[in-house]
Amino acid sequence: MERDLAPLPAPVWPILGRERDIDVAVSLLSEADPARRARLLTLTGPAGVGKTRLAWEVGYRASNAFDVVAYVPLTTLNGGELLARQIASDLRIADSVDPLSGLRALIGQQQMLLVLDNLEQIDGGGLAVSSLLHAVRGLTVLATSRIQLRIAGEHQWAVEPLATPDAGQADPDSIAANAAVQILLQSARAEKAGYHLPDDEWPTVAAIARRLDGLPLALQLAGSRIPRFGPRTVLNRLEHALPLLGDGPLDRPERLQTMRAAIGWSYNLLTPDEQAFFRRLSVFTGGFTLEMAEAMARGWQPSDGYPYFFGIPFPIPWMNVGRGGPELEPGRWFPDSLAPLAIDPVAGLSTLERGNVIRAVRTDSGIDRFDLLETIREFGLDQLDRASERAAAEHARAVLLTGIVEITSQAMWGGAWRPAVAWTEAELPNIRAALAWLATQPPEGNQLALRMVETLWPFWQSRGYVQEGCAHLEACLARPEGEPALRAQALNLLAALSWIRNDLARASSALDEALPVLERIGFLSGQGRNFMTRALVAWSQGELERMEKMAHIGKDRFIRADDVLGPAICSLILGISLRLQGKRATAISAFTEAYRGCRENRGGPFPWGIAIAQYFLGEMAREDGDRVMAVSNIREALTAFVDLGDPWTVGGCVGTLAIYLVEDGELEEAARLLGASDALESSSGVFLPPTETALHESTAGDVKQRIGPDAFATLFAEGQKWPMGEAAAHAMRVPLESAAGRAARLARPAIPEDEIPKLPAHHVRTLQLTADGLSVEEVALAEGKASQSIYERFDRIRERFGLPTNASIARIIALAVSYGIVDPRRLLPPSPP
Repeated sequence: MERDLAPLPAPVWPILGRERDIDVAVSLLSEADPARRARLLTLTGPAGVGKTRLAWEVGYRASNAFDVVAYVPLTTLNGGELLARQIASDLRIADSVDPLSGLRALIGQQQMLLVLDNLEQIDGGGLAVSSLLHAVRGLTVLATSRIQLRIAGEHQWAVEPLATPDAGQADPDSIAANAAVQILLQSARAEKAGYHLPDDEWPTVAAIARRLDGLPLALQLAGSRIPRFGPRTVLNRLEHALPLLGDGPLDRPERLQTMRAAIGWSYNLLTPDEQAFFRRLSVFTGGFTLEMAEAMARGWQPSDGYPYFFGIPFPIPWMNVGRGGPELEPGRWFPDSLAPLAIDPVAGLSTLERGNVIRAVRTDSGIDRFDLLETIREFGLDQLDRASERAAAEHARAVLLTGIVEITSQAMWGGAWRPAVAWTEAELPNIRAALAWLATQPPEGNQLALRMVETLWPFWQSRGYVQEGCAHLEACLARPEGEPALRAQALNLLAALSWIRNDLARASSALDEALPVLERIGFLSGQGRNFMTRALVAWSQGELERMEKMAHIGKDRFIRADDVLGPAICSLILGISLRLQGKRATAISAFTEAYRGCRENRGGPFPWGIAIAQYFLGEMAREDGDRVMAVSNIREALTAFVDLGDPWTVGGCVGTLAIYLVEDGELEEAARLLGASDALESSSGVFLPPTETALHESTAGDVKQRIGPDAFATLFAEGQKWPMGEAAAHAMRVPLESAAGRAARLARPAIPEDEIPKLPAHHVRTLQLTADGLSVEEVALAEGKASQSIYERFDRIRERFGLPTNASIARIIALAVSYGIVDPRRLLPPSPP
């Protein structure tokens, strides 16, 4: 048989960045063991990813395993029944001969690799290929398709976009070694022989590669523009990429001459409802979840009423610390009709994923999401405009995001901080895009924007987005629209975030503007927040008596609003004020009350508040010389803060634990911890009042004097480089007691049997599980109880041990070991967070 019957095209350019794809595909096709060899390998991937070029290369490299390799491009067929006839025609089998019989006769006892390009466009193409493989024993098929064929025996290999340089990478050699960048420059040099990239433009071409998602076709089309316009102009124009990515080589199939045509080819393979579903999903930036996709498929009609919020229940009408907001009607801003689609969202997503229009991803936080390559998303937005659905889809996204952040923010005030923060972080690109769109809308758009931004208070504060939160709030408040209660709550939040930034003047002016409105409408929770923030401002100004007074007023307002969490947070602030004034007994009482209030919050334990209370109880114990209680409380708080991902509070715990290393003579490690503390607190963007920085500064001065300025500077800088988890792991190694204290305890006589407290078996089991390293939540799960029940169990154990109500769990375990109630051989050292 002639080997050039339907030869593979000879490529003009070398293939780049595909060695692994080639190795895997060639190995599957060339496997000597028939049981492991693939008779059908489908290369799938999105438009422009380079499936055709990869198939050519795989065909060449696998050719030694076959007697003949043939290539059949499929561009004009309408049905699978014509596939065998097209192949027969390309292989010069006479029209009068049955295609399958002719193919069997042509191959005989030989082995043929048949490369079928662009199979997705054939309706029933998968079944046609299956018939070929069953009819012709010596046939192996390598197919390219934007969708999986889904037939028995198919091996699929997903062709992914090329990796692109990391953001921030500036080294020219590293950027030049990247395959996506090499394709850009390859195309640029083909356009203009001898083109040389200026040395300062390497980061720009890296950014172009990232913007184009590493899609080879897009890179080639953009690269051809670089010599004419320059890299920076090309990058700026890629804000709207598709118009720029046109006029490709004429010897390519028409579908591959522009990115718009390449994506349009996939789009036209979808049903009308699938097309509408894809268009609506393109409004999401940074991906979306199944629930968000379901909302877009469900749509909205005027008969549905105001869509609060696409079936997502709202927990409370106004997000605040606790409850007590007035019941106000939402703004009557109706979106355009978004017709319900006759499509099951799960099935629709599966179709779009199989067609490589969208892709499924799993984030670091463990949330399953879907997203679109940016060039494909731009095509979808263009189609959304053409269908006159853009405003309805944008509005739907804004309403949907407001509902999501209200739910996740309430969870942050309860016992689900970590997953709630992860959800909000994942949706941050969508939140930003929704707020940008709302800023261009009529007055009711500002009402929704205010609600969304104000709801995000715990997120802005805890994740280091204070500056961004202030910017959004100022932009919303600059417009006159918005219900009074909502604007007043936004002013309260702006004041709190301004305090964090140490902008006390802006904090005070925002509080003064909000309070008369809150008092006029009788919004007690809002008043509580206002006075609570006034107490914080007074703290920064060193006015401790005023701080105490404002905290008391705020607490009273929250109590009158039937709030639980608000009074607890005010008690925290009150405890700080009392401690600084030397009122130690009442300070401990306030911190203990705060601890209990945060633990008994209606929405579930508030972990941040619990940990703050533990930290300050530890500080009080340190000042009283009770090292065991101090270190155990601060270590527990540190573990919680690491789990919450809050660098500000982690830094405070790390710096305080360094004090005990100085006490133990571990000066070098203390210097490193002080450096880590400084870096973490600085990264948070939170201003710390001088009363809280003085102790760490004096400790650093002491260590510097004892080991010398140069050694201190080196070690301090070393600690500054530690990531949060590493810094916390080092701090957690600070022992509960000094060597002298441990020796004294071990020298004490054994406790008489009749003096050991008697505990029920389930209390002993709880102690042992905790000693083995389980958290309260994990103990609750093991015991089949609620977390609150386990906390109450520890309260009863405290009473049996004669411990104060603010004694930490670590202190309880240490005492249980000394009594012999807990097996000390099973007592695990604290593990790094």
